[in-house]
Amino acid sequence: MNTGRRYPYSRRLRGLLQLLFWAVLIPSGAVLAADDPYLDALKAEIGSTPTVSYAKHDLVDEGARTDDQSQMEAWLKENWGGSYAFYSRLNDAQKREIHRLYLSGASITDIREKINELFKNR
Repeated sequence: MNTGRRYPYSRRLRGLLQLLFWAVLIPSGAVLAADDPYLDALKAEIGSTPTVSYAKHDLVDEGARTDDQSQMEAWLKENWGGSYAFYSRLNDAQKREIHRLYLSGASITDIREKINELFKNR
């Protein structure tokens, strides 16, 4: 009567040991994490770091809008270099479309989204 099973309880025992291991490890890890001075220092640093608001950069000064496309491009390059990098790779018709959007009073967020959309679909 050889069933081929050398240790019939080994699988159950292994499962029980794994369960016991995780039952001990998980709560002790939570306790260690709660008392970790490094994590406490990080939390303190996060709390003391001021947040940066980009809301003011999202507005385009209405007095600064210009009909001159090259001036708009210089403004975009100076303030939004990453968007300008994509803008510079657009064809002339797409650049004119961006300038028309700029002249219509669109926010910089809308302008940047349009640049990305046109760049992806070129």
